[in-house]
Amino acid sequence: MPIYVTRVLLCAVMMASPVMGSTVLWLTADEGTPEAPAVSPVDSGDYSLTVTGVGGVAYSSDVAGVGAASSAHERSFSFNGVDALIRVTDHAALNLAGDYTIEFFMKLTGEYTNAAIWQLFERKTGTQEYTMLADPAPYAEFTTWLVGSTGGGGFGGTGSLPEQGGWNHVALVYDSNDVDQEANLYVNGVWVTGRNFVTGQGTNFSMIADLLFGGSEEYADRWLEGLLDEIRITDEALTPDKFLNAAVAPEITNLDGAPLLVVIDSDVVFTASFYAELGDTHVAAWDFGDGNILVADPSFTPTTATHAYAEAGVYNVELTITDADGLSDTASIVVVAYDPSAGFTTGGGWFVPDSDSFIDGEPVTDTISKANFGFMVKYKKDADNPDGNLEFMYKAGDIDLHSTGTEWLVIESATKVRFKGEATVNGEGPFTFKVTAEDNGEPGTNDTFKIEIWLGVVDTENGPPTPKHKAQGVLGGGNIMIHQK
Repeated sequence: MPIYVTRVLLCAVMMASPVMGSTVLWLTADEGTPEAPAVSPVDSGDYSLTVTGVGGVAYSSDVAGVGAASSAHERSFSFNGVDALIRVTDHAALNLAGDYTIEFFMKLTGEYTNAAIWQLFERKTGTQEYTMLADPAPYAEFTTWLVGSTGGGGFGGTGSLPEQGGWNHVALVYDSNDVDQEANLYVNGVWVTGRNFVTGQGTNFSMIADLLFGGSEEYADRWLEGLLDEIRITDEALTPDKFLNAAVAPEITNLDGAPLLVVIDSDVVFTASFYAELGDTHVAAWDFGDGNILVADPSFTPTTATHAYAEAGVYNVELTITDADGLSDTASIVVVAYDPSAGFTTGGGWFVPDSDSFIDGEPVTDTISKANFGFMVKYKKDADNPDGNLEFMYKAGDIDLHSTGTEWLVIESATKVRFKGEATVNGEGPFTFKVTAEDNGEPGTNDTFKIEIWLGVVDTENGPPTPKHKAQGVLGGGNIMIHQK
């Protein structure tokens, strides 16, 4: 009964190596289940190829599992050595007259005997033929053969076969700029051999013919006994670092926490999703920013971690995923932990914005004009959000800000405080503000004040846009006080 397979770049959990060129064909058994295989043809986005399983082609049970593949070759195409093949119906997209790479993973399960010859792929019409076969004994080699439309041919690469029963990656690469007109054979990313075909013929994969994998319509004794997986053809002469078996660094695609604004001694649950190389193992190192580090061994994605903060603060949480090859990816997220019983803060005065300040993205160059401010922020009993207000006026920058609410207050130490809220600017809004203030002792002229202002309601800690305005400086008059309980 015919089955269909579909081109899939990423499975739900892991991913294969990316390819830089254009993918012409990609067959994977990772779609569907062994009982209910996927029923869509291969779709490149610009065209569809009809792909059918003929005879005994089936999903393998090389590694037990259902659903999306969670390890390399958990499901692959199994060929019974009797009548099984995969047929890709002829299509212009397969007619590669320039660069190309034909690659796949292979596991030979049949006995290595003198009588065994296993067809890996074949494209043939009339006298024109392009084939690759495995000849286990007595030669124990790969053979690639072309017969051109005008006759003649040549061996395009012979090299030792890997041992029976293990997975191996095979790639045949042709670079049209190669002056020797060689097709180069790689096994597990290592160059094995390069042989030139008859000039002008051996490089040409173009013909009007179906493409077969695992069997031959010309030779009745070449049925493959084994497994194939991730069959891919691209129109680029790939280098080994772009092959499907190349080591790929994990990629953290999402990092989140709930909640990101939390009362001290309450749990934050962090969740991270990541893509990684098929079948790889990983270590997750969570640095929670308060001196605590958790190292885990995630066997699946998403991976989670739970942590509680003992002290108020703004914490940068960093996650690093490292694979068995030492390749890694890092992502970070910010958590604000607050203590409703910690105290309150007050301040007022003026300063001249320094050279790091900007209004509407333009640096402040005025070294005379003053910015004025005043605030009082505190937590009331049993309240989730602090109470208070902020006024900030900078006439030279045409900013008149009035707070409309405060989201959080963090007293980081006896000398430093931060708070965030929403406001109007010149009567319009909403705007988001964040203030960082330092109390550096009496009489207050060494105190510092910084305000950042965003248009709209934004997360100021996790990937915020650049503020619309920022004003900061050392107080020229006034005082900032942090009142700790």
